[in-house]
Amino acid sequence: MGFGVAVACWLTALKLQNQHMGFEERLTTTNILTKLTKPSNKYTAVQQHHQQLLKVLSQTTLESCGTMEPAVKAEMEQLLKSSAPVNSKLEQVIKLLTSKGLAYEVVLKPEDLLCHPANRGGAMVNGFDAWAKGNSVLTTGLKPSLLPPNSFCMEMDPARRDGQLQANQQMCAKAENLLGTVMGTERYLTLGTSHFVMYCRALQQGVPGPEGERVKPPPEMSALLASGWKWVAIAAVVETAFPGFPSWCQATLNSVNSTNKVVGELEAMLQISAYLKEGQAMNTAVDLVKAAAPACGAYLEDIGYFCKLFLGGDKFPLLEQLKNFSSLAIIC
Repeated sequence: MGFGVAVACWLTALKLQNQHMGFEERLTTTNILTKLTKPSNKYTAVQQHHQQLLKVLSQTTLESCGTMEPAVKAEMEQLLKSSAPVNSKLEQVIKLLTSKGLAYEVVLKPEDLLCHPANRGGAMVNGFDAWAKGNSVLTTGLKPSLLPPNSFCMEMDPARRDGQLQANQQMCAKAENLLGTVMGTERYLTLGTSHFVMYCRALQQGVPGPEGERVKPPPEMSALLASGWKWVAIAAVVETAFPGFPSWCQATLNSVNSTNKVVGELEAMLQISAYLKEGQAMNTAVDLVKAAAPACGAYLEDIGYFCKLFLGGDKFPLLEQLKNFSSLAIIC
């Protein structure tokens, strides 16, 4: 029996054991291992039974366990292709994934999260924008109850983890230390609330703001940083089955976020190009981006054909240069 199969069997047995012991929390590959590494009275018996195997797991890179069942994949594909309003469509997709054990609610702290590399068409989080949004929240008064509706994230896939960490390291480097550093212990990738999460991480790491200011979190913010808040986490196999899902989900959440950063022309081009790279037809790519109500929606078809004709070919190298330039232009 291969190591990956053995681990999958062990994880399945552990889930069944937890169910038998009355644990109601939905345990995934990611949070099972977390429970085993963080002492808890609730999980003491499980920890004692599996200490030896945990030592092996800590020294070995796990392969992604499991795939999406064909019937579930077909049903999700139909939902994504439906003509339902984009927010209703997302709600139906999450309901389907939850019913199949591929999405679940979990309380996470900012330190558990990084930004998904597909966020904002690959542009991810701008440090200045993160601080502007975060300071605005503190100025108007933090209301934690407003966070969960837009707090969606994806599990990090062991097969893609190195690239996901590298993308975040590059993002932080371009941000001139405004976003702090990647710790390497993060387990999830944000699809919504990304700028606010990166702002929280900066505060946790004692990073100074754009003007060199040191922000002391007020009591309500300190409590939030310490305890986290409720998220909807989506299994990594969903991205494997639907590579464009993270980008679509992020854009959909951004369309209803009251403190969103409006999708402009550059981000729209990045999102369209990402869909085209996946093999989507131009009209499909445009429709997917338009569904999230970007500011340039009225002439999005023109933007799409501009991408196709004038940005250097199928890999869009000139667009990558524009993305890198835009992240630095605000400094000038």
